This record gives sequence, C-alpha cells and structure tokens, in this order.
Amino acid sequence: MENLVMPQSAKAPRAIGRRRDELWRSTCFEMFMKRRDDPGYWEFNVAPSGDWAAYRFTKFRDGMENEDAVEILRIEQDRRPDGFRLEAEIDAAALPLADGRGLQIAFSAVLEGLHGETAYWALAHPPGKPDFHHVSNFAYRLSPEPLS
Repeated sequence: MENLVMPQSAKAPRAIGRRRDELWRSTCFEMFMKRRDDPGYWEFNVAPSGDWAAYRFTKFRDGMENEDAVEILRIEQDRRPDGFRLEAEIDAAALPLADGRGLQIAFSAVLEGLHGETAYWALAHPPGKPDFHHVSNFAYRLSPEPLS
C-alpha cells in the first residue's frame, strides 16, 4: 500500500466526499452495472478521498451523462500497512433495475503508483488493452428475480 497514490480525505475515514469527474486518473474503485439485454449501463466511481461519481451510458462508451438519480449513502474505509478496504453504499432505488431482468456487474480498480505507473484490475478483462466498459468485464451476475 505504501507504493500507491491514495488520495486522502480531509475528513474521517467514513466521510462522503463530493461528486467529481475523472476520478480514474488516480487510485479509484469502479463498479459498472447493466441489465442483461440492455446496451445501456451505469458506472459508479469511488476514490479513497471519499469523492465519487455516477454516470449513465446509452451504449458502449456512448451517451455518457451524470446519473443524478444516484447518491452515495455511506463510505467506509480501512487503511492498513498490508491492505486497504473500501465499502460504498449506493442509493440506486431510482434506477430502473427492479423489473425482473438479471443484472450484470463489473468490479474494477485503477491503482496509481508513486512513480507514475498505473495498474488496472478487474474480475475479467477483454483481450488486449484493459477496457472496463467492455461487455466481457460484466462477469458478476445477479439472479433474474426482481430486486426488493
């Protein structure tokens, strides 16, 4: 952990920062979510500083807009010499997700090193250059039952 750029919060480790774009330029954690048969998807970013972002895309890397229907309700993090844990609770109740169609989720992380190097981690990567938006990254599947 000592070799990573970890943006600090000026507040407590449970503080929610502000909505901010381009968090991916430094260490941040991302979640992408889509319905199985829909080309549109959502992207959520949370940085160790507590800053966050939420976007809606109409299809692969197209039609990006801020997703104003989403708020971050809770952020908790634990920094240790041997690791880092970040949990974020997203209020996604206003999103059209509870219609019985299965959800596909992609979890990923951008890790910036102290010397300018960047590592990209995900549950799955497409062949070639890492692309968190690629459909093959949506490797985690929830059951098709309605969310409640």
